[in-house]
This record gives sequence, C-alpha cells and structure tokens, in this order.
Amino acid sequence: MTTTVIPQTSIPFECVCKYQYEEFPQGSVIYNETDGEGWCFTAYCNATFKVYDESGCCFHYVCEYCMGPDETPKQPGEKWQSNCQECECGINSSNVHCKPVECPVQQNVTCEKTGQVVVNETVDCCQKIRCECDLKLCSISNHTCLEGFKPLISIQNGSCCPDYYCQPKAVCVHNNTEYQPGANVPTDKCEVCKCGSSVDTATKLHVLECSPVQCDTDCQPGFEYQLVPGDCCGKCVQKSCVVVLPGNETEIIEVSN
Repeated sequence: MTTTVIPQTSIPFECVCKYQYEEFPQGSVIYNETDGEGWCFTAYCNATFKVYDESGCCFHYVCEYCMGPDETPKQPGEKWQSNCQECECGINSSNVHCKPVECPVQQNVTCEKTGQVVVNETVDCCQKIRCECDLKLCSISNHTCLEGFKPLISIQNGSCCPDYYCQPKAVCVHNNTEYQPGANVPTDKCEVCKCGSSVDTATKLHVLECSPVQCDTDCQPGFEYQLVPGDCCGKCVQKSCVVVLPGNETEIIEVSN
C-alpha cells in the first residue's frame, strides 16, 4: 500500500495593525499629525518612545509631556508659574523642574505726603512696598467761610489729604447780608442801590450799583423848598398865601410869624 504524503507548506504569519479600518505593516507610523498647539493625537511626537500592541506586533509613537499643577499637560521646554514657583518641563524627559520666583530687591520707601502710610503687599509672589493714602490720618477741619463765599474741598493730583478753600458766590454782600444780582439793596437814604452784574477783581464778588435819590424840589406858588436836617430830601414850606382875584389876578400875602 502506497501512502501519499501531502507536503505542508509553512505560511509565515504577517503581522499587521488595524486602525480606522485600515491595515498597517509592522513598523508603520500609524498616525503622524499634530493639532494647532503642537500636541499629537494618536502617535508621533518623539520617535524614541514606542508602545507595542498586545500582540507585540506593531507599535505606534506617543508624545512625551509633563503634567502641570492643574492636571493639564505641558510640552517639553514649556515654562509656567505655580505657587510662587517657576517651573519648566524637561526637554528630554517628563520631569518638572521648579525653583522659587526671583523677586527684585526692594528699596526703602519713605512717605513724604500728609496722610500716607507705608504698605507692604504681595504682588505676583513678590513683596512690594509702596505709599498708600489713609484718609483717617488727615485732619478734619470744620471749614467756615465769610458771607458771599462757600466752602469747597479739593484733592490735588498726587495729594492724599483734601485742601479746603472758600469759593466766591455770584452775589453782592452788604452789612453781612447776601443779595442776588438785580435785587435792591437798602443802604443810605440819599441813594438807591441794587446788586450789579460787574464783579470786583479783588474779592470776586458782585458790586453794588448806586445812584443818588432824585428829590422833587418843585413847589406850588407860595411854597419854598427847604432842606430838612437828617433827611435826604427837603420839603415845601409855605411862605405866603396866593389869592386869586376876579379877573384872574393874583395877590401874594406874606405869612406872618
């Protein structure tokens, strides 16, 4: 009996990787693209790092990165600041190197303006000394002004405490009384005054406009105008009697004492 031996052909196993329904031969770079910030999606960042699949057949590349304090990845060489530490992701490793933030040397600060105090504060992890205004240190003044003026408070640029001064009003002042422009102002009996529109260049207050009182000196026949001591205007005093006679004639009869 003759036995026929069928030779068996050894077919080598071809290792492939499948990704997104495509097959890649051994050693292929499966995905080699980065996003806009330089991070890789699936592979290729540093060719010295290879991750093999479970079968040990194919590999793909992974990115080397550091983990930041807020659990965000940092690229090699990237620097950041956290908890007053300046940190950097290593170029050839995933180690994070940190050192304290370097602060400039602070000079002595002297506050020269009234109301200022020295304040020591922390800004960007560094101590900074500066002058700050404390209004509680300013003297409070019950500022009063003369008639015709009003008190104002002003803080000049760069100053801390306010300045008090008196600003003139748009009024006239006579005998410690204020009068609005156009108002009559009682003064001497022999003149009539009102608050005018012009302003005194020295006091910055409006000035009075006065004119003498116009006295009526016309008297009826038989009367004579005479001044009255202590009065602005005189009065008509009868000196004679005027008698109208028939024929429209007049006769003056002197008044006897």
